[in-house]
Formats: sequence, structure tokens, C-alpha cells
Amino acid sequence: MSAVLRKLVHQGSCRRLVATLPHRAYSTPSPTYKGQIEEVQQAFNDAASKPQPAFPYAGKDNGPFNLFSDNQASLNPDRFTVKAFEQERIPPRPYRVGPDAKTSRHNDAFYQLGIDPLDECTNVTLLSHFVSDMGKIRSRASTGLTWRSQRRLTKAIKRAKMMGVIPWLSKASSKVY
Repeated sequence: MSAVLRKLVHQGSCRRLVATLPHRAYSTPSPTYKGQIEEVQQAFNDAASKPQPAFPYAGKDNGPFNLFSDNQASLNPDRFTVKAFEQERIPPRPYRVGPDAKTSRHNDAFYQLGIDPLDECTNVTLLSHFVSDMGKIRSRASTGLTWRSQRRLTKAIKRAKMMGVIPWLSKASSKVY
């Protein structure tokens, strides 16, 4: 049974290996996925049908299966149901680095109009759209600019902050005093 659980973990069906056999040598994998599920359920049903001692979790030995690891207090019984194994896993999201080159060229106003962001370092209204409320420069993933425009815009914002045109720790307001 240990090989079955190990194979399920490596295939991504389980995130964390909880139930393991103390002896893993000479185990063979099951031929089919349905067979694996049935084998796991059969092993747990066999373990559940055996008489349990009065204090099953008293020592290191927890019966035929080592169901509890040091960092986990309990085992969720729904984890080994057929429904849990058949659920499709949600793939991890890709890193947010921004759009591809073609999309960013299409969306980038600086690129479309031929404007150099460094020439706009005194334009508070323009630069404030690319700064968060806390004064942080927005990432390329949120602005959608090309790599070149994003780099030059970052330099322009830093220059504007050094010159005192826009505040360091907040977004520039459009109010005129």
C-alpha cells in the first residue's frame, strides 16, 4: 500500500504523504488508477475492521499504518474518498510578469505615440497614474507597458521624486494649492 500512496503523491493526486507503511521494501504499484483507489480504500477498511486498543494513539506505533506524523495531529477521513481522488487539481498560476511583447506594444501609449517617458518626468498628472496610493511604482503586470517603456517610466518617476515633483510616500494629488 505504501507504493500506491507514494505513486499518488508523485502524480500530484495528494499534496502530502500522511499514511505510510513502516516497511516499504518489495512493494509494487497497482496497474490502474481506479485500482489504486480501490486498493487504498480496501487497506483502510481492513485496518478499520480490526479491533482497536483503548488508547490507539498512545505510543509511536499506531497499528499497521503510521497515520500520524510528528507535525500533523489528525487525519482527515475525506481525504481518501473516491471523490477526493477524482477531483481535478487546479494548476498553479503563472508568474505575473506582464503581457507578451505583441500585446504590450498594442497597449503601450508611450510606444504608440512615440513618447519617451524620461521626457515626462515633470508631468505629475501622467506619472501619478503609474504610482500606487503608497507611492510604489506599479509593476509591468499592472501597467501593461513594454519592457523599455516600463524601465524608462521607472527612471522618470524616480527622477521626479528626487526633484520633489511628486511625493515619496504617497500618490500625487491633482489638487492645486
